[in-house]
Amino acid sequence: MQSTIKTVAESPTTVPSSGSLLSTDGVAIQASSDVGYSMGEGGFSTSFAFDLPSQPGSYTAFFQDVYFSVSEDQSYAFSGAFDSDHSGPGRTTMDVLLYDVTTGTELFHNRQSSLSTQNESFAVGGVGADWVNELSGGLSGVLVAGREYQLKQFALVNNGPGGGGYTSATASGTFAVTFSAVPEPSTAALFAFGLISLARLSRRR
Repeated sequence: MQSTIKTVAESPTTVPSSGSLLSTDGVAIQASSDVGYSMGEGGFSTSFAFDLPSQPGSYTAFFQDVYFSVSEDQSYAFSGAFDSDHSGPGRTTMDVLLYDVTTGTELFHNRQSSLSTQNESFAVGGVGADWVNELSGGLSGVLVAGREYQLKQFALVNNGPGGGGYTSATASGTFAVTFSAVPEPSTAALFAFGLISLARLSRRR
């Protein structure tokens, strides 16, 4: 039986679904963006692309906040990356969080932020930034049926407030969380028993 995923406190509120989201434009300077998402029984995926103008103080950012639950226990795995060709002064940041609302527990949190690295590239689960590197939890784990979860995803590129040397930039990225069914205890027990039997047979030989 396939698990069903229910999302709340976010548009759309049902899955599977796909479409586009608006990103943030900063300091009254239009920064174009293109964001698409897909939500279904197999997980969540988001792709985005930014165009940043060269004016001081300009920024463009993507933010998604989804609350969801699963009807059966599910294994999850994170993947994704954020790349920018920004070469001027400013900040490049990526932040991904999976939070168990029911128990008040962070299952996964990865924040990377750089101030001086040009053409920055972040991988989900990495610690390659030159300013902030926060990583807790694992890229994979298990979601428990009936609990409420929060998935937050954030990416930003900006130019500093003053001093010159500002450049236009483009940035793009993908975030994905894939789900798969957790083996039933009877199946797991049979698999473990088979491994033990093979090990004993090998010793006898």
